[in-house]
Amino acid sequence: MIGALWTGISGLSASRAALDNESNNIANVNTVGYKASRVSFADMMYQDSIGKGASVTNAEKQYTQGSLNPTGSSYDLALDGDGFFVVSNINPTGTSETYYTRAGNLRMGENGTLQDANGYEVQGWAMSSLDPTSDIVSTNNNWRYFNDNFTEKAGNQIIQFSNRVETYAAKVTDYASTAKSDSTVLTGSGIKSQSDKISDINTLMINYQNALEDYAENPDATSSPSIAQSTLLDFPDNTNSIMDGEKDQIYTYINGDKVYAEYVNTTATTDFIEEVDLAVSNGSFTMTDLDGDGTVGGQGDYDILASRVATYKTLADEISSKTGLNAYTVNSTTNEASTAFEDVINGLVKIDSIIPGEEFTIGDVIEASGTTEVEGKSTTLSVAEKGSAEGAVISAMEALSKAISGKQQDVFSTNDLNIDGIPKNYTYSMTIYDKEAGENISVPSSDLLISNVTSIDDAAKQINANSELSKYVEAKNINGNLVVQTLNSNYDVEFSSRMEELPSIGVSLNNIVDNADYTFNINIDGTLVISSTYSPDPLINPYTTTASQIYNDIKTQINTYNLTATDKLKITPLNDGNFSIYTEDKEVSLEGSTISINGENLPVNPTGVQTPANLTVLEEGMFTITPADNTTYSLDILGETITYNSGTGATSTSIYNGIVSAINLNSNINNLVDIGSLSGNDFNISQTKIDTLSPSVTIAPLSNLSYSSSTTATVGTPEEYAFSPTLADDMSASVFTLEIDGVELKVKTDQTPTVAELGNALAGALAEESSLADKIEITNNGTDIIIREKISSQGYQGLPSTPSLTVTSLTDTEDEFDSVQYSTNENTKIEINANYSGRKGAGAEFMQIVSTVEQDTSMSSLQLRLDTLGLTDQSFSEFSVDESGLITMTQDGVDFVVGQIAIAQFVNNIGLEAIGDNLLKETTKSGKAVYSTNNDNTTVIKDETLELSTADLSESLVNLMVFQRAFEANSKSITTADQLLTTLIQLKN
Repeated sequence: MIGALWTGISGLSASRAALDNESNNIANVNTVGYKASRVSFADMMYQDSIGKGASVTNAEKQYTQGSLNPTGSSYDLALDGDGFFVVSNINPTGTSETYYTRAGNLRMGENGTLQDANGYEVQGWAMSSLDPTSDIVSTNNNWRYFNDNFTEKAGNQIIQFSNRVETYAAKVTDYASTAKSDSTVLTGSGIKSQSDKISDINTLMINYQNALEDYAENPDATSSPSIAQSTLLDFPDNTNSIMDGEKDQIYTYINGDKVYAEYVNTTATTDFIEEVDLAVSNGSFTMTDLDGDGTVGGQGDYDILASRVATYKTLADEISSKTGLNAYTVNSTTNEASTAFEDVINGLVKIDSIIPGEEFTIGDVIEASGTTEVEGKSTTLSVAEKGSAEGAVISAMEALSKAISGKQQDVFSTNDLNIDGIPKNYTYSMTIYDKEAGENISVPSSDLLISNVTSIDDAAKQINANSELSKYVEAKNINGNLVVQTLNSNYDVEFSSRMEELPSIGVSLNNIVDNADYTFNINIDGTLVISSTYSPDPLINPYTTTASQIYNDIKTQINTYNLTATDKLKITPLNDGNFSIYTEDKEVSLEGSTISINGENLPVNPTGVQTPANLTVLEEGMFTITPADNTTYSLDILGETITYNSGTGATSTSIYNGIVSAINLNSNINNLVDIGSLSGNDFNISQTKIDTLSPSVTIAPLSNLSYSSSTTATVGTPEEYAFSPTLADDMSASVFTLEIDGVELKVKTDQTPTVAELGNALAGALAEESSLADKIEITNNGTDIIIREKISSQGYQGLPSTPSLTVTSLTDTEDEFDSVQYSTNENTKIEINANYSGRKGAGAEFMQIVSTVEQDTSMSSLQLRLDTLGLTDQSFSEFSVDESGLITMTQDGVDFVVGQIAIAQFVNNIGLEAIGDNLLKETTKSGKAVYSTNNDNTTVIKDETLELSTADLSESLVNLMVFQRAFEANSKSITTADQLLTTLIQLKN
């Protein structure tokens, strides 16, 4: 009986456990990701083949797939297949406990991590920390993450590798509003308009995105950079050029489209003429007669050269206006950009594609004048080559970044620098961002002294020669402007130029006055500190003075002064007669300093000796006709024989008309005489002009005509003046001025000239005055300078006015013969030219961030906030997860993969220990969690979906009834056994 009791009790216990399990299933019928449990029973030990009851062997979860219910919530995730989410309970002490769950009702925690409903942090492979030097490309060194200034997406692509995921995200600021047209002052150097820059950027964005997409399709391809095409257009050089008129043009075909520049009719400036003359003097250019006037080096020749140069530059500008192209005039040796005359005149224009890997085609290269064409040629310097994988992306990104930002260029014009041919001295420095140091630095460490500057090239050379500055910038002379711009290697950095003109006295000894005294009076802050006069020593050099003699004398005086002075003076080396005296103390004033010349020994004004003209008298007289038939009438007019044969019925009128007709048909004389009308048998002929090439005043009858002259005609002789200047060896250099007919011809004597040299110089000056050169000529016989009248259409009528030849000191003139020029300059801050300066690109900002999720590293919590991750300055974004568990946060249309949710799998899921809150714990029975790279298993994650409980309510209700009946039956076993025991006890009593 006792055995029956215990057997019944075991049944009750087993049924109670089954009821408890089924009640738990019913209770969790709405629990997300809940797995229903099943109780297993077993019979107990036997005695005499009779069992002793039942026991519960285990209550185990059934890991079957639950139904998937779409929710529309981005943070709801469901596992479709075997596996578990991994969560970690991180304690305040820093320790953590790892659990597993099928419940995917997740959220973003207050700290930005992905968490489950319990606040435990979901585990996975998180985004790696950004390396500012390798992961971030920013044209603004103060911005290392996307902010509100970045308003437009430039490119975005997620690239999956076998063991990592990279996100390329690029954004730009509002380049349309910052882009400005380049100044036309910089023509020929690759200038672009605002619209051209915007069009380039739009095209480069497409190119960049295409490179990203190609990379995503084949991420394991061998990386190679894209190469941009570069082609050189070679038009006929100056020797073979035919451009010289407004209807001429140069053109080429690019991708089938004609690009041309009409002849730019330009008047050569003084600066341009000086540049040409310098090229001629250094042998890099040979001047020819371009305008066909018979002279070499006339204004017309310079104008044609200036026009050709302007035309080449204009074509470069036209090509640069084409989307994706940049063109500029170049040096023929290096093919580097140059706007210098001696380079541009060679007719070379270089075209660069700004889109790496994109090819352009070149057709004919033609110079046309009217119907005549001269063909040039094109040479491909580098062939377009499309890169692959990361290399192609980098090439496309750099090209886009350059177009958006562009090199900074600070421009100083000649006027800004006050360059006027007299030496100037400046200091230059800048503040610029150093990428290696990661901060703004001053360069050079101390201000650079730019001394003895008389041209833009002088300043550019000294800046480029500085080893510190040349690491960051280069200086160029672009069309007579000093342009300081960043290098290709740091095109995106900004700098601030500081340029000041130092207190100085600039001296230009253009023309030395022989045997004269040069006096230097130098003031410092209003006090005369040096007063020195150089006087030539006649025993050493009795006839000439040199610039070096004057320079060495004042240099000695300055060195002596500096021995005791606190305000030190410096003197630059003598360079082509130029030097300057200056101080590096910017607070000092040299105002009031002077340089003067005196004591010259000038020649005496020569007196002209006149030879009067024998004035020309033109012939005039009366012819008388005696009419006769079949008679020859002839006369001589200015050496030409005029003949008329009369026929029958001849009259005075017919004979007169015949003679007039014969005269009019003779082109040698018809414009030299005037024929009067016939009066009876008489008519008058008068000479109105003279043939200047073959002077004659003869009019006479030859046959059958009578003649009476009314004047005494004579050819005459010219008027002339002879000047006999005294040019002894001890005379100073001076200026001789010949004045006649209101025109002054000025020439400078140099180094004790001869009369022949002076005469030839005056003749050369006369050639430049065409109107006067038609009236007089200047010759010399070695002793006298002769001013002689030229014959005119009226013969010799005397000089237009009495000539004079006067001598003046070089120091008294206000023209190009000034013998000494100087200027006193105070310390002046020089601002960059705001109209010309700016950036070669759009002046906007570009940023690319490459973030990485390494899938073969240890797991960690998954941070969702983009500001915490260092991607943007905003925390809020759209959350999404793909089937492999990749988490994408989307902000302003840009996708960022910030991590991947891990999926854990076990050899024995049933061995996991349920601890409540939808959590499971790893046990020795379950084995260690197993993970696959990129979650590469049969399980997928469904977004906006939850897995429902696998508890089946109808099945559980049926089970409840079964277990209820079992419990009641076991209760009956116990009560029956108890009644039997009671009966037995009563029998005993």
